[in-house]
Amino acid sequence: MDKEAYEQTRLFEEYWFKIEKNLGSENISDFVRDYLTMKQNKIPNKSEVYEAFKHYVMSNVLKVEDLLEELYSYSKIYKTFINPENEIYAKRLQNFKFLKVSVVYPFLMNLIDLYNQQKIDSVNLLRSLEIIESYIVRRAICNQATNALNKVFASLYSDIIEIDRFKLDEFSKYLNAALVSKKGSAIFPNNDMFKNDFTSRDMYNIKNKQFFLGVLENRDNKERVDFINLSVEHYMPQTLTSAWKVHLGDNFQNIHSLYVHNIGNLSLTAHNSELGNKSYEEKKQLLKEQSRLKLNRFFISSETWSEVEIKKRANLLFEEAKEVWNYENLSIDILTNSEDKEFYTLEDNIDITGKKPIAFELNGIKHSVKSWKEVLVKTLKLLADIDFNMVKSFAYDSDFQGRVQRIISDKGDNIRQAEEIREDLYIETNLSANSILANIKLICEKFDLEDDSFIFYVK
Repeated sequence: MDKEAYEQTRLFEEYWFKIEKNLGSENISDFVRDYLTMKQNKIPNKSEVYEAFKHYVMSNVLKVEDLLEELYSYSKIYKTFINPENEIYAKRLQNFKFLKVSVVYPFLMNLIDLYNQQKIDSVNLLRSLEIIESYIVRRAICNQATNALNKVFASLYSDIIEIDRFKLDEFSKYLNAALVSKKGSAIFPNNDMFKNDFTSRDMYNIKNKQFFLGVLENRDNKERVDFINLSVEHYMPQTLTSAWKVHLGDNFQNIHSLYVHNIGNLSLTAHNSELGNKSYEEKKQLLKEQSRLKLNRFFISSETWSEVEIKKRANLLFEEAKEVWNYENLSIDILTNSEDKEFYTLEDNIDITGKKPIAFELNGIKHSVKSWKEVLVKTLKLLADIDFNMVKSFAYDSDFQGRVQRIISDKGDNIRQAEEIREDLYIETNLSANSILANIKLICEKFDLEDDSFIFYVK
């Protein structure tokens, strides 16, 4: 806006108009947010993207035309995220869209830019996308915290290029090593973890079950299936009929409760309403006559359907899944401090007894600490700087009453080991590590902070 009118018009027509055409005005804010994340390794709040962008430009003293030229270049990449079509990586991007993991976009902007500049080849590009999909799918099936992905992908590119003896021509190997090295909330589940959850958990009531089954259906299948228009089918139905109770035997209730939503009992079908609660023999005959899906072959070829068959099919599907979403434990030494890799969010259900804190992040700003007491006190002081009235109200909040005495009080004499936050505001510090973490979680909830607004590092 500090340019002459004719210069503003030129810059608008040469760059900004084209950026809006690439992305559509509804995607501009998300694009700029992901661009800033890529550049700064931290994610701006959605409500503060404009201010964060201004601060980035001014603090880096960027020339307007250079900035617009770079934004235009990245907008062409971002356009493929919104509507992947003919790119060699389109299939993987469509998978990310189906999984609704736009959190990977800041990293992908760097990755595809390397490919466009011919700094990495198509083999490294496609293998990198496979690794990212494996990481996301395994974590989803192993029920790992989704909000941790924000932090992982915000700094992943930096993690990779900091690896000792990093080589661009082996980019995918270093990406794999960087993800395998993650600990805590960011862990890349290995085959043992993956098998345990894949073969035993409730797979019907998780997000993207249709995608998981669809990818397995299309693996090594020359006649690919559009699984989006199919529905998930239970072989052993969700509601047992008399015929199914007889088929399952005396232990039908236990078998049904344990395995009805097991992956071994699930498939895809276009005939869900026809199959319904039909008996085993009727379902088998209908699928034999009407279904060409390979997922149904095991059921069709079975002589009966109960616990043994369900567990066997679950294990067979796992053998395919571990190849589709594979895990390669490459050992490449990483320069970044390994202690910094083990981080957790408040969403994680973790016992921190015996673990020592080394730092925590609040709203993206990192603070070094030496004890859990320091984590608690610093957190409350920082939040008091944001909204002291809110923190002051905790002194009268029954949620902070505690079993023996108050946790937060306006009087220091009714607390065993009081630490002053501000005048007439004290907090109990004679607490176990797990109690401190529970109170921090409660405090953050009172502030309506998202789980990934508070991250802590341990060793």
